[in-house]
Amino acid sequence: MIDNINVSGDIIIKIVNPITTNRVAIDDLSWTCFNSLGTSDVKKDKSQFAIYPNPVKNNELFVKGENLSTIVKAEIYDLSGKLIEVIANPFKNSNKINLKGITKGNYILKTDRFSTKFIVE
Repeated sequence: MIDNINVSGDIIIKIVNPITTNRVAIDDLSWTCFNSLGTSDVKKDKSQFAIYPNPVKNNELFVKGENLSTIVKAEIYDLSGKLIEVIANPFKNSNKINLKGITKGNYILKTDRFSTKFIVE
């Protein structure tokens, strides 16, 4: 197993076969990459949406903006682009996201309407 090779750009894996038959058998090969967090398809009108408090305290992140209830999905990523949590209909009943269980650090909140960074303390 090869760990920690999630890097951007091209990857070259070189297989050296010391046997002169020019044959290599590969069994049970899998590859998992984390996508970089692309937000180019997100409408970035920061004047319509705001988060508070930032840094987050008491495990609650509040979002202020119009038509929050129409947001279908919210995703929380760490800064390496790893998906931490997916929340369906995050603002159906309130304007807050519960961050209980998320460790201290820097994160990105991405929805179908906006994307923003926040800090958990």
